[in-house]
Amino acid sequence: MYDTKMNFRSDSPVNVVEGGKYIEAENSGDWLDNAYLKQQSDEFKVYQGFSPGAQKIKTYELPPDNGGGPEGDIDFTSYCEVSRSGNSPNYTYTVSVKIYDAYTHTIVTTITQSTTDLGKVDYLIDQAIASYSPTLDKLRDYQKKVRDESGGKKWIGLKFKATADKTNLKIGETTNVHIKIFDCADEKPVPNQQLNIRLGTPKVGIINNPNVKTNSSGEAVLIFTAKNEGETTVFPDFTYTAVNGKSGYHVLKCGNDELKIQVEDEKYKLTMNVNITGADGLHWQLSGEVITKLISYADGTFQLKAVDGTRNMPVHVLSASTRHMKLIGKYDYTIPFTLNIGNIYKKGTTPAKIAFDTFSPSENGWISSEPYRVKDGVVDLPGFTSHLVQNLFYDIEKNVAKKSKTKEYQELAEVEQIKAHAKDANYWHTAQGKSDMLKLQKIMEERGRGDLFTKMSNSPLQHSKADSAFVEGMRGTQFNPSAYGLPPMKDNPSIMGNFLQFTGTFNNQSETPLNIFQENDINGALQGSITIKVEKLK
Repeated sequence: MYDTKMNFRSDSPVNVVEGGKYIEAENSGDWLDNAYLKQQSDEFKVYQGFSPGAQKIKTYELPPDNGGGPEGDIDFTSYCEVSRSGNSPNYTYTVSVKIYDAYTHTIVTTITQSTTDLGKVDYLIDQAIASYSPTLDKLRDYQKKVRDESGGKKWIGLKFKATADKTNLKIGETTNVHIKIFDCADEKPVPNQQLNIRLGTPKVGIINNPNVKTNSSGEAVLIFTAKNEGETTVFPDFTYTAVNGKSGYHVLKCGNDELKIQVEDEKYKLTMNVNITGADGLHWQLSGEVITKLISYADGTFQLKAVDGTRNMPVHVLSASTRHMKLIGKYDYTIPFTLNIGNIYKKGTTPAKIAFDTFSPSENGWISSEPYRVKDGVVDLPGFTSHLVQNLFYDIEKNVAKKSKTKEYQELAEVEQIKAHAKDANYWHTAQGKSDMLKLQKIMEERGRGDLFTKMSNSPLQHSKADSAFVEGMRGTQFNPSAYGLPPMKDNPSIMGNFLQFTGTFNNQSETPLNIFQENDINGALQGSITIKVEKLK
């Protein structure tokens, strides 16, 4: 706000009364102060005593001929101009209140009043402002005119509202998310606007189309799929050009409204029971039970994993003996397992594959001690329980081993090829690099470690650009899958690196989604069964 501009000088010699009126009019620079202060908002603020480009120490300055510039983020400048016409002592004084667009130097409005008494300048300014009230509405009307004439290229201040059909989901469930973009001045919709949809907590879910345009009503609809337990916000991120011609403004949420989607784990109880009998009074019986939760992957498959995040199933041995030997070692231990499932939200059932690394005690991937009491003392037979189960289901084990060997050789060759580019940060941003990361992600899923990078916390240590790009890319395969292309074996579960696998079908609509029963008889010398069951917990 500039000082009042007097377009004439006092007569000489100076009349004391008229000279006092002249000084009073010249010092009427606060003329717009009250009119603004009564209507201040976040968008409109008064810069009292401020002049764009003003020098230090100076407060009020006379306005430039073009109304002043936009320095200091000022959108409008204003001043009062007093002119004089006629002859002494019968002068007519014209008081003009002018408001400029600081960016285009266009006059927004001019209000003019006339008087024959110079002492009424302050009064006429008040009258002019009163006729212009409410001031902010008039400025808004001007901004709307600029916006509407820009053909959708300029906006006053864009905001958004985000809503969802459902805000409480189970892992794997989906919901429609509705994003509406509008101008805060009058809620005018913003059509054909390119949006970049973001999640406050990316690991909680994924958006089917993070880059989408609004329709003619300024709305966009997208699909959110719940991936992991937690809470996330959903919001658009983009910039626009304001009516002042400046670009780079970010869209803001409307008021305190914020879309939050809560994802909860659905818990499942996984049980396993093995019962083997044979010659010499052989009887082995063990049972395992673990509470699990669903882990979802961007390739449409799922995994049931222990709620503690490990691959461990606690096992209790009920019987492990023959007429001549009896287990005296651990009766309670854990065994690693992997249970991978197809797309559980497709209609009907989906394939499920479960594998166990061992049925004997182990530590850090190695078979550990398994002592038995025999006639002459104690003998340690590491892996003996696994050996029995393996023999009972020899046909299954042989078939798995054959398929696994072929596939493992193929995957090892692919991994070696990928390693050749491991130190090239740019490689992970190429189409081939992204394809390689999808292969690696599937390999990790096959081994029960597909969630390694999604649950990995940010390290405070410095890492090479290549390592950082790789980790970011592996996360991207899950959080932004559309940028990586079609994953291998989409919707189909696969398991590798385990000595014994069992297959079945999974129906998530059932209270018992999975029930596998496998039995075998080896020439009457060894017979038995395994039961694997998954039950939903209430």
